[in-house]
Amino acid sequence: MLCLYAWVLLMAIASAQQLEATIPVPNPTSITGNSDGSKVYVTSDDSDSLYIIDCSTNTVRAQWVGVPARGSMVYNPAANKLYCVCSTEATVAIIDAGPDTVLKKLPLGDYGERLLFNPACNRVYHAGEYEEVLTIIDGRLDGVLAMLNFWSYGLTGIGCDAVTGKVYCSTKDYHPGMLVIDGRRNTVLDSIPGLDDLTTIIVDTSLRRAYCFEERDDCLYVIDVDKDSFVVEMEVARYCDIEVAALDQARHRLYCAYDDTIVAIEGAANSIVGRTKVPEDVEAMLCDDRTGIVYFTTTPDHMFWALSGPSLELVGSVSLGGRTHNLYLSVPTDRIYVTDLETCAVYVIRCNTGIAENETSEPTQSHTSALVRGPLLATSNEPATVLDPGGRLVGVLDTEHSRSLQLPAGVYFVVGQRTGESQRVVVVR
Repeated sequence: MLCLYAWVLLMAIASAQQLEATIPVPNPTSITGNSDGSKVYVTSDDSDSLYIIDCSTNTVRAQWVGVPARGSMVYNPAANKLYCVCSTEATVAIIDAGPDTVLKKLPLGDYGERLLFNPACNRVYHAGEYEEVLTIIDGRLDGVLAMLNFWSYGLTGIGCDAVTGKVYCSTKDYHPGMLVIDGRRNTVLDSIPGLDDLTTIIVDTSLRRAYCFEERDDCLYVIDVDKDSFVVEMEVARYCDIEVAALDQARHRLYCAYDDTIVAIEGAANSIVGRTKVPEDVEAMLCDDRTGIVYFTTTPDHMFWALSGPSLELVGSVSLGGRTHNLYLSVPTDRIYVTDLETCAVYVIRCNTGIAENETSEPTQSHTSALVRGPLLATSNEPATVLDPGGRLVGVLDTEHSRSLQLPAGVYFVVGQRTGESQRVVVVR
């Protein structure tokens, strides 16, 4: 009976991967969306334009000419604001994502495309790539709080701990390695030597681990974010380069991709638990914390794939038109948006399984609803990850680090970290 259910589960997942729409956008690069899933924002690599997609019709609602949007973007769900950086101008545009109006443009301390939103203190960080300046922006007042200069030949990667608000910045050429910054006081707390030139920093907030790697390296570095100390170095890619990675916060699993191989890492044990070959080289990847499904694209076959994280089995695919750049998951609509630089389009892929998957492939109660007035409180049952409708981490509920969360009114998803069960929560004020 269990085998029959597993087969039905895989067939349901596989049949749910469908290309719903192809939206023309010139040279799309960065992509993100708002909290309720009604709009997706796309930057263009060949013009100072920001494109706004209406998710109900899968059409471009507006094109803003003159918005400095050649670089990256980050969405602030606490204030419902969008931040677009222009790497050629060293400026950032702050946009009210309700009426879609530009509130102001701010000068940055340096050029570069790395942006980060810190949900613990409602601040946005820009890591400079040339003048080694970290620009800190107040998410509520829309002003520059500080510009920290580290004299380190540039900042290569940035990440944050959503529980404590600490920010981690990797620097170039051993000066001084990984910087640990107090996100609330805007001061340097410590540095971790030897962790320089890292381009990706991913934090598992409940497991209290940060995973870091350099795109030209085959090793993964693990940090204890409570002690701000180095834990272990893991050879993941076997003399190849780690290209991309995705974290399943609910199950504490990290997935790293190099060439045509995806590696699964068990966070609690700091160990590799599996490798799987995929048809071609992996370009972009993300993980849905609610289901444990890993979505990724490959080249040169231009395919979109769904992979069951626990079993490392391919469970679905969609043919695309060209080389992809970024993926974005919209939780409210169960859609994944894929930017394609070759065909100048954004693909909309429907990925609604309707089933939450756990380690034993047994049914779980998924997407039950609750109404909350006041703070969202932790329970004694199990730690839980709190996501906004855009799939972004809002916080973690556990009895050790964070017993409650003060959240703005809105819809959230609470995912149990042991069972993977998902609950839809509506917070009202």
